[in-house]
Amino acid sequence: MIAKQKRTKRNRGRGCLIIFVLMLGLLGIIGLCYAPGEFGIDTRWDYDALQGSADRTPQWSADGQTLVVNVADVIYGVSVNGNRLWRVAHKDAEHRFSGVFAPSLSVNGEVAYIEYHRDEGLFARSYPDKHHIKLTDINGTETKQMFSKSGVANYSPNWSPDGSRLAFTTYDPSDGYQIIVMTKREFGLSSILTFWKKYDTHSIPSADKNQSSRHLVWSNDNQRFAYVVSSEQPKIVNARWDGADEKIAMEQERRIGAFDPTSLAWSTADDRIYFVYYEFVDGEEAGFTPSVRSVRPDGSGEGIISLWWDDFRVQGLKLSPDGSQMLFTSYRSSKDDNDEGLFVMKTDRSGVIKIFDPSSLGSSGAGSRTVYASWSPDGSRIAVHDLRHSTGRGSVRTMAPDGTDARSLIRPNRDGKPWPGRDEPLQENE
Repeated sequence: MIAKQKRTKRNRGRGCLIIFVLMLGLLGIIGLCYAPGEFGIDTRWDYDALQGSADRTPQWSADGQTLVVNVADVIYGVSVNGNRLWRVAHKDAEHRFSGVFAPSLSVNGEVAYIEYHRDEGLFARSYPDKHHIKLTDINGTETKQMFSKSGVANYSPNWSPDGSRLAFTTYDPSDGYQIIVMTKREFGLSSILTFWKKYDTHSIPSADKNQSSRHLVWSNDNQRFAYVVSSEQPKIVNARWDGADEKIAMEQERRIGAFDPTSLAWSTADDRIYFVYYEFVDGEEAGFTPSVRSVRPDGSGEGIISLWWDDFRVQGLKLSPDGSQMLFTSYRSSKDDNDEGLFVMKTDRSGVIKIFDPSSLGSSGAGSRTVYASWSPDGSRIAVHDLRHSTGRGSVRTMAPDGTDARSLIRPNRDGKPWPGRDEPLQENE
């Protein structure tokens, strides 16, 4: 009897030990899934990195009466008279880490954007990040998924000027960087036979899968696009919409600490490509200075339009619809707030004026906020999105090209949530 009781106690002890070991193993697996670092996932890093680089430039409707803008991971529509503010797309409530950003508004009133979310849970480790390209109307009432692939990051969708093609860059470890071009099907036999497929998808792989393709912009005739290839020799490439007839417009040997070319823009006649480039002055130790340049698509005729002094930053270059003026933001990395602001300059190198000074609104130093701006379709107004990074709050306004007649469209309320320029609540879409 005593021996039987001892065996029962031993069996119970073994059972408890087995349960304890299983629980430790389960906790270890959960730790691997959630712990940041080499063996786990940093549940904020990828999201913050991509979110921070998202384009938040206000997008104008073709009639110039509506703006679509990304504020605090939500895409809003706002009427330019300030009477209406509504959500076009918002983050997925089912996922803790999610967001929608980088909207592109076509002339047809279609909004393409990136939806991001991170899958969470025990078995969501291999490719937890989801980046979808989605499409909705300007009111946010009809939404569908355009492109989705597990483990792929999508960057900045961009409509062609006529709204017939949508281009964006993707990256995944197996295929590297690719440019995806989605073309609307024309009405005909092929579209009837494949009525459920509205777009043809064309993939343009990078020559080297580790070479990043960014800053893609369409030519005004809808047939070509230009983009920056980040590599040992950064270059500006332009090609036909299907990747054919590739031309190198600019290529430079990378220097230590140098920037890639940025802020690409086509001239109205598509005969030149404008861009911002940084070069070293008086040796590498002295620093670098930015310049606004232009070059022909075939790489000839490169010229400097404007050169700034050392330690300046220039970004967000936009040409006016008639091609006579340039819009850009600039600040000094030495945190001299008096030099921070939004500028307009004529393309003939004359008439530089500062039209917006965020430092006057309480900036705590260069880089603490970013100003995004864009021209209205007729060039009579400029939309300005002033984003403060410390709070994620942004304000949106429009103004005349000389900086006068500023009109507030979106401002953060006390809780940091966007409100119309007037004291009216956000209008919800049912």
